Amino acid sequence: MKKTPPTVVSGRFSESIRSRLMIWFAVAAVGAVLPGAAVVYFAGLERIQEDLKQNFCQIAERSAHNFENQILNEFQFIQEISNDTQTARIFHERQRRYESESAYIGAGEKDVLYPTTNKISDIHIGLSFRLQVYQGLRSSIMTHLSLYDRGGNLVGDSDRKKAIGRDDRVWYDDVKAHNNYFRYINVDTTTSKLILVTAVLEGLDIVGYALGEYNLKAMDERTLQTQKAHFGKTGRAFMLDANGKMLLGEVVAGQSSNVSDDILKIMPKEKGFAPIISRSFFMKQIWSPFSTRKQVACLAPLDELNQVFVEYGFPSWGVVVTQSPEESYATLFGSIRNFVFVGFIGALGAALLGISMAWRITAPLKHLERGVQRFAIGERDFQVDADENDEVGDLVREFNHMAQRVEASEQKLKAFAMAVENSADAIVMVRPTGIIYYTNPAFEKVTGYSSAEAVGKKPSILRVESTPDETYQALWKSIAAKKPWCGELHNRRKNGEVYPVELTVSPVLDEHDEIVSVLGIHRDITLAREYRENLEREVEERSRQIVETQGLTTVGRMASMIAHDLRNALTTVKMNLQILARRHEATEDIEHQYCNIGLGQVRYMEDFLTDMLSFARPSNLQCEWHDLNEILDEVMSAVSLSALEKEVEVALDVDMFLPRAFCDRNKIVAVLRNIFDNAFLAMPDGGKVLAVTEVFEPKEQNGQMYILVSVTDTGTGIEEENLASVFDPFFTTRVKGTGLGLAIVKRAIEQHRGEITVRSTVGEGTTFSFTLPVNDKNNSTQG
Repeated sequence: MKKTPPTVVSGRFSESIRSRLMIWFAVAAVGAVLPGAAVVYFAGLERIQEDLKQNFCQIAERSAHNFENQILNEFQFIQEISNDTQTARIFHERQRRYESESAYIGAGEKDVLYPTTNKISDIHIGLSFRLQVYQGLRSSIMTHLSLYDRGGNLVGDSDRKKAIGRDDRVWYDDVKAHNNYFRYINVDTTTSKLILVTAVLEGLDIVGYALGEYNLKAMDERTLQTQKAHFGKTGRAFMLDANGKMLLGEVVAGQSSNVSDDILKIMPKEKGFAPIISRSFFMKQIWSPFSTRKQVACLAPLDELNQVFVEYGFPSWGVVVTQSPEESYATLFGSIRNFVFVGFIGALGAALLGISMAWRITAPLKHLERGVQRFAIGERDFQVDADENDEVGDLVREFNHMAQRVEASEQKLKAFAMAVENSADAIVMVRPTGIIYYTNPAFEKVTGYSSAEAVGKKPSILRVESTPDETYQALWKSIAAKKPWCGELHNRRKNGEVYPVELTVSPVLDEHDEIVSVLGIHRDITLAREYRENLEREVEERSRQIVETQGLTTVGRMASMIAHDLRNALTTVKMNLQILARRHEATEDIEHQYCNIGLGQVRYMEDFLTDMLSFARPSNLQCEWHDLNEILDEVMSAVSLSALEKEVEVALDVDMFLPRAFCDRNKIVAVLRNIFDNAFLAMPDGGKVLAVTEVFEPKEQNGQMYILVSVTDTGTGIEEENLASVFDPFFTTRVKGTGLGLAIVKRAIEQHRGEITVRSTVGEGTTFSFTLPVNDKNNSTQG
């Protein structure tokens, strides 16, 4: 009956896609504008703030530097006046007069007794005239220039009629304790009067004081006001002290009046002194649509003058430069407005273009929808037309390819199912709970149980009591570890017949590495086991006959007979098995696997016969000069893979100056391979093998040199009672060993006129050592 595609409301698929695409295009267009504006805003904001910081701090530091230099220059100016020759002479005369009028006070110490009042007649006229001239030179900023003696009495004044008593001089109380040079600064913010005081010195002693009074506002014209042109219309610079008092400058329209409060918050306080202004850059948060718009200001201290302020407990001074935020960020907000306008126009165009593209994109999707419906009802050969070369076209082509791959996969699954159904091996599938849920037809042929009889039961219906419990424990332990298990055991057919089987069990894992099923493959090996057992019995019988034969001649005849009887039969068996193997080359073919088992047994018998013939009919030596170290390297390379599989570490300790040996390379290689193979078999759990070459000279050989080769393993060792028999023909402690390997090794070494010995300790290891003689005359010509 033909399937019909599922009912779909016409247009619902494409219309929903189209509407979503339209919305996406519109949102994407707007979304591209907003982040762009944000990027422009924050990047521009950071750049503007950094530029303002650099410019404002440069202006603030330059203004502070200019003002500080002006004050220092005025100090220097006053100092030069107070320390010139005429001033020094006047102060010296005044000091001598005071000393003559003073009385001795205390125990022999003489203090000058200064008068307590000033008189106009005591003011020096000539000195006052000179001070008036000097003050006139700086009349634009200096209002008064005076000189006082050590007692605070006026000695000279630019305004001679002005008499100042020392009782109302605040500065005098601050400086009278000084005995060395000093500088003193004070300011009256109400009158904008700045007072500078320095010492009049005679040598290193203070004999008086020089005082200059200045108009602080007049200084503003030379420092702060001249910088205004450098930072905009609303830019301003002002000077304040650490207490927030405005010294120079004024608040203008459009700017915050409490900038000084912000400065006070960032100024550190030092115990015992007035607040100290340090260099600071700060931004005051103001309201804006974004939370990062800040008023920028920079504070630069008067470093050298602030040291004077701190000394007298006065608050330190600093210059602040700032600007209205509206002017600072005007360029930035203009750029953002332009960006948003252009972005809106672009977003509108992109949205219209997106609507048009949405209609075109959804057209081929509709065709793809029909193809999916056809695919769902089983029409695997239906192909959707893919005319577009865009992503939608790629999607359509990928769908067509997927349909082809699904069809191919279905064919493979069918082929696999047929292979399982037609397999000669019995295949059973078991759930993780241990219940059989599938068996192939071969399962019924091998066991006698039909699929209906086996499904729903446990595999234990085949169990035989003779199989050890350890075998089943190892099987389930391997499954629990999620690893395959392979081994031989006995099963019981439905009719009660017991038969040997080679069982391979593999857990089937899902994508989460959890066991979802267990696959079991049963191979009946009754015929193979009978063949192997018969062959082993025949070999054992022939071996027993050889052991009973006395003398090498008898052994040789027996070996020739065995070679003649068995090799011909084995050759026939081998050829037929190879023919059968080629006819059943499929990997899953049970007959092919049976042939491989038989060929393996034939190769085992051929190796056994080769050992027998090698021992019974030894070949002549084919000697050449060879480097034993090179031969040992070759053998170690050959056995490296076997050592890696058995987890054996192989080490080499050779004599780099070992002479060459005149030997048969093939026989020496065979000797070393035999010794290494025995060492690996003695270490089933891994270990270490050390090969050593060296030259030695036995005392009893009268100067004859020998090459000694030793191979030591850390295996199980050889029982003491077996050491004397290890080189005897047909002596072996292994089940499948021929007992001829070490006998052949001994004969090969003796053919080279050497000796071979063995030392062993049970539980510690075994050492095989053999020697080869060195001919001194021939060695001398080796080069």
